[in-house]
Amino acid sequence: MGTVIFSWLTLADVKSREIGGEFFKLVEQRLGEATLERFGPTEPLGFTFKDSSIAADLWKDNLFWKGGKPRGSGAILHRGPKKHCNINLHFSCNHGETDAWRDFLCMTSELLVVDFSSLHFIGDASATQDDEIFEGVNSYDLQDGLRSLPWGICFGLPFIRMLSESKIESSGFETTKRLNARLIFAAMTSDVNDYVTDYEHFRQRQQAVVDTLGEEQSSGEKRIVSPSFQFA
Repeated sequence: MGTVIFSWLTLADVKSREIGGEFFKLVEQRLGEATLERFGPTEPLGFTFKDSSIAADLWKDNLFWKGGKPRGSGAILHRGPKKHCNINLHFSCNHGETDAWRDFLCMTSELLVVDFSSLHFIGDASATQDDEIFEGVNSYDLQDGLRSLPWGICFGLPFIRMLSESKIESSGFETTKRLNARLIFAAMTSDVNDYVTDYEHFRQRQQAVVDTLGEEQSSGEKRIVSPSFQFA
């Protein structure tokens, strides 16, 4: 059994019930393996998704949700000082669905106008400590500088301006695609399962991309440094 983890970081105003409703609609339509069961602003989660309009109404505040079978959970934590709005979703599954998960990440990243979003599929655990941040990446991880990268990424405008589209395209990702004027999708390999089933191939590509996009630190390691985010 593996786990798929989606993370979205945005500074856009995403509090409207229309955006919340569309997000949950995409989960239901695009993620056949995921289930939405209960939600609420605090534990215990007191509402069920039988009436998803309530979830859309509560989206404007911090909101948590859980699935049934397969097990999963997610949350939206709205932005604060020097902190993005952070949305995450994960659930258990036996096998990764490359096309469906990629399309879901891209569609939701456009909806949420992300600065950064990620898709990663792991087995029992992440292969390295550096990769563990993609079990729930946040603003502080970006500002600290990324030493590692997940299988799939949507780079928002701050990263595109800092790195350049041509550099992202030539850095070693197997696939890159311009989604709109402020968003580029990039995939490390052709198969989201590679982190589990062909880790050496994944690791070689991951290292090549970090070496190309990263900047050498005083310690000698390379990190993809943080762009200047407009937190105000």
